[in-house]
Amino acid sequence: MHNALFNDDVRLEGIIISEKPSNLVGAIPGGVSMVISQRWLVAGDPEAPHPTENDISIYMNERGFSAIPDSFFGWFNESTTLLLLDAKPDNFIKTAEGILPFDVMLMRLGEDELEK
Repeated sequence: MHNALFNDDVRLEGIIISEKPSNLVGAIPGGVSMVISQRWLVAGDPEAPHPTENDISIYMNERGFSAIPDSFFGWFNESTTLLLLDAKPDNFIKTAEGILPFDVMLMRLGEDELEK
């Protein structure tokens, strides 16, 4: 979904399952972590590598997403039922080709989640 939506090449390289406490906020021991790779993203302007929140808003609106108020930088696309979280400026880079996200959480909501 990420690659199709953002014209990227993220690849799943493996899965890590550990009983040890996680370094991720809110993650529980015994959780699953994905190991991914992504092409190296070079900022068009190294002095200002990240887009503004307004830039991100325009970018996400162009892809059919609406901001979710009072969420963790959340966006939702009602027609595709895609939910994107952690879409903060630090997780986007402005390249010469345009804005690209990395380290965002993208998922499709099922009917059960949509009812909530």
